Amino acid sequence: MKSLAREISKHGSVRGGGSNPFRLLDSSGCFSISVISMRLYRRVIEAVSEYATSERIRFVSVTVLVITLLLLVTMFVTAKDRKTIFGPELGADYANLYVAAMILNSESPEKLYDLELQGKLYHELFPQVSADESLPYPYAPFLASFLRPLALLPYEWSYLIASIVEEEGG
Repeated sequence: MKSLAREISKHGSVRGGGSNPFRLLDSSGCFSISVISMRLYRRVIEAVSEYATSERIRFVSVTVLVITLLLLVTMFVTAKDRKTIFGPELGADYANLYVAAMILNSESPEKLYDLELQGKLYHELFPQVSADESLPYPYAPFLASFLRPLALLPYEWSYLIASIVEEEGG
């Protein structure tokens, strides 16, 4: 990338090619937008290259990971009746994945998209949630099949493991 930027700054364009997107003038003799875009792009890359050293990137990455883990621990330690101090239920959207995996573990696969069964299991997990509230499972069946082993664990442990795996992989 630096050699391309160096080539453009030396010659005003990249050598060769009649339809060169980096030429200074377009066919009507006007200053080409692509050169302006390339110059802006080059300045942004240079600025980022100076600031984004590997040490800074590592520091930011570790900081984000530590803050995320601290929030996760805080959420688990302060949760009462599967409700966090931050407001939503523990795991919030994870509940529909857990419920879907529970259905595959205990029912026939045809019941996976049974909204009534999903609602019943969801309200068993979160009895404090109002009866009209539900969290249906909208994903492909294979996702629920991957989570089947986690649905054999208690919800809190399942969510903790899924969160750690997601944090490490994501």
